[in-house]
Formats: sequence, C-alpha cells, structure tokens
Amino acid sequence: MEKLYQIFIANDAWITIGKGIWVTVEISLASLLAGTLLGALLCFFRMGRNRFLRLLAMVYIALVRGCPVLMLLFYGGFAQSGLVPVVVAILAFSLHTAAHVAELLRSAILHRQAFFLLYPEGSNGGKRQGICIGGQGIGYAGS
Repeated sequence: MEKLYQIFIANDAWITIGKGIWVTVEISLASLLAGTLLGALLCFFRMGRNRFLRLLAMVYIALVRGCPVLMLLFYGGFAQSGLVPVVVAILAFSLHTAAHVAELLRSAILHRQAFFLLYPEGSNGGKRQGICIGGQGIGYAGS
C-alpha cells in the first residue's frame, strides 16, 4: 500500500492519469460526433441514385470496415503530416466510426419491417400487442 501511495499520490502521477482520462473523453466525443455526421453522409451516398457516389461509398465502407483502427492510427502517425497526435486519433476513430454508422443507418432504413413488429397483422385498430410482439421479435431477430 505504501508503494502505491509513493507512485500515484506522492509523485503526482494522479494528475497525469487525470489528464489522460480527459484526453480520452475528448477524443471519444469528437470522434463519435464527427463519425456519426460523416456516417450519415456516407449512408445517403450509399443509398443515392448517383452511381459514382454510391460506388465510392461502397468501396470506402468495405475498406474501412475491414481494416483495424490501429492500422488507421499507424497510417496517421507514420504519414508525418505534422498534425497533433490528438487530431490524428480523432480522424482515425472518426473515419472508422463513419463506416460502421453508415451501414447501421442503411440497414435501419432498409429493414423497415422491424417497425411493423409493433403492429402485428390482425391487430385491432392499431393497438400495440406487447405479448405478441415478443415472440415475433425473437423470430425476426433470429432469421
């Protein structure tokens, strides 16, 4: 216990750990926001009528979803772009998040049948039938 006190408290390591946690939160929030916005844009390109944009989005999503985030971080770090490491991390995580968000949004839009589980066939007047939905939802998710 004395050794832990010596390392973390007496040497002020807790300040460095706190700063690291704060940087992690900043990177996470910025990446989530940027990745979601870029992912929505990619989703619209992927579902659009323009063949070039659709193909571009398909290739981007396939390539980025298939490569690990660490590889994107290495590319950003070894590119010697002169960017601050935090910005490289935000860009890498945003690009990776965008590919996954684009596919998530696309599948949510295309598979509208999940919405209709709320109102199963034969329901009276559109009232929700909670007990009936449970079994149908499990059956739908399993297929």
